[in-house]
Amino acid sequence: MAVSRRYVIRLSQALLAGIVGSQEMFGAEGESTSGWGSGRSSLFSRGTFTPLVNGGFAVRLQSGGTTWLTLLAVEDRTWKPPAYQPAMVIPSYLKLTAPRQLDTFALRFSGSGEPLPQGTYVLDNPSTGRFELFLVPSQSSTYTAIINRLPAALPSR
Repeated sequence: MAVSRRYVIRLSQALLAGIVGSQEMFGAEGESTSGWGSGRSSLFSRGTFTPLVNGGFAVRLQSGGTTWLTLLAVEDRTWKPPAYQPAMVIPSYLKLTAPRQLDTFALRFSGSGEPLPQGTYVLDNPSTGRFELFLVPSQSSTYTAIINRLPAALPSR
């Protein structure tokens, strides 16, 4: 099946409309009703987690127990566009704007105790308070969480 340029443009517009619609549904700050709670979207920033490297996070298990994770690193994963982008002819009636760049970073944790399966866990730290985070095991007793943020959700500097 051949994919036309028109199909790709229409698909892109539909995806962009979905992203904008979800921002309006969750509010201008990109907050959801679960997890971080209202007014706490700034916790998703890279700057919040950087001072907590080598700090401990209590993890509540479904069995009712608690295990501990240590934050090993906060890694920048923001995609950088290539320096050269070939020109593409776009009809003038399509008013396309440049796509907004995501602020993406990875949190690397080291675990102690029983291995955790992939899933969403409630983490607790004195600096951040209690929040939910989706963790993926990456190596032996090592876990990764990837956070993507739209620029509109970033706190003003």
